[in-house]
Amino acid sequence: MKLPPILTGIVLDPVAGTLDFSALGVGFDPRTVLAVLHEPSNRFVFAKGRPGLGYVSIVGSVMTLATDVSVLAAGPLTGFLDDNALIATDARLEACRSLLATGNASLSNLSTALGTPADVAAGSDAAAGSLIAKVTRLLATQSGIAVILAAIRDRLPAALVGGRLSIDGSGVTQPISAAALPLPVGAATSAAQATSNAALGAPADAAYAGAGSPSIIGALKGLYAAMVAATPAGANVIGKVGLDQTTPGATNGVVVNSSALPAGAAQDGADPAAPAVANAGTGIRGWLATIAGLLKLGPAAKAASASMTIATDLSNLEPAGAAITGAAMPSGGAGLTGWLSALWAAATASNQRASLFADFTNQNVAASATLTGAWHDAGSSPSPFTKFNYAFVTSQSGTAVVQVSNDGTNPLTNILSDNTLSSTKNIVGSLPLTYRFYRLLLLNGTNAAIVAVNSSLSAS
Repeated sequence: MKLPPILTGIVLDPVAGTLDFSALGVGFDPRTVLAVLHEPSNRFVFAKGRPGLGYVSIVGSVMTLATDVSVLAAGPLTGFLDDNALIATDARLEACRSLLATGNASLSNLSTALGTPADVAAGSDAAAGSLIAKVTRLLATQSGIAVILAAIRDRLPAALVGGRLSIDGSGVTQPISAAALPLPVGAATSAAQATSNAALGAPADAAYAGAGSPSIIGALKGLYAAMVAATPAGANVIGKVGLDQTTPGATNGVVVNSSALPAGAAQDGADPAAPAVANAGTGIRGWLATIAGLLKLGPAAKAASASMTIATDLSNLEPAGAAITGAAMPSGGAGLTGWLSALWAAATASNQRASLFADFTNQNVAASATLTGAWHDAGSSPSPFTKFNYAFVTSQSGTAVVQVSNDGTNPLTNILSDNTLSSTKNIVGSLPLTYRFYRLLLLNGTNAAIVAVNSSLSAS
């Protein structure tokens, strides 16, 4: 008869009359249990389909038993899972009980051989007794760990006292000859090894000079000799060896000023001559070349140059009407001054200007605290600015506030139409520029928060 799957980890509560199957894992269904055996009494406390051994209820992983178990100790239990391979019958349950009884008998024999703490010492080394009884005799007749260990040694067979135990394949304790031991197939033996070390050579082998077949030692000696011969006098054999580029393979020190340089490389004393002090051409290239020439002139040369007075120099740096990368110079005046003024006008055009203020970036703010930003001055004549922009971001609740002022001292609070902040709601918007000074405030809620507050002035 096939034994059904065995379950362990079941807990019996004799007082409550329950079995707890929670140790068998989440989702285990107690209704799949065939039977549960109480091992100390060898008695079934639950058996599916057997009168009086069923259950009253099952709540989660706890089963309330129909039979009275209050007199049983909370000892180990063995459960059997109903795997649907066989129908749960009395015959099958009794077969389970019989198998467990046989197992308990074997455990009982083992327990008898081991003994109990109450076992008395055996009368002699050869007398019958449990293992505990024999150890008790040894400890009772000896004192001190050294004496006890010596007594154990004296009771061992003579073949074990010497330390190493030689055994052969038969298990008999006797000296063993290594030559008599069987070796695995293909194992190397002394007869299969080379009897000569001619390939390796000997310490006395001469250095290989290019004739014949050398040993390994001879070849290494020859290689070392060749390395020493190729090393210049005074050089370290294992250090750096200098090579020049005049004679291939020659070992010489390298002189830097004699080494070949790539075409166009800069050399000391070979820099191009300075350009003429007067205007060196039209356009931005000529202007930069003229500046380079001015920088190369010393004070004496500048003073001696009648054509390079400060007044004429500045006017000649970029003649009026000169081209810049092929395009006509923007309007705004002649020469460098006009060119720079034109660039300034283009850069400050209303559609090119904006002013961004990072009031607070990832700022920690305590509960119910207020963050107050700095005043931002739009100017007495704000053009080209037309708008004040604001953005509030926070990880907790709070209130966004924009303050305005004409003197930067006495604020007026501009209550936004929608100023309630939260971790999922940011406040972003713009106001028309009707005051000179603007600043932002964040009134934090009842929890500490991390906030970011930014503002800007823009033309559109």
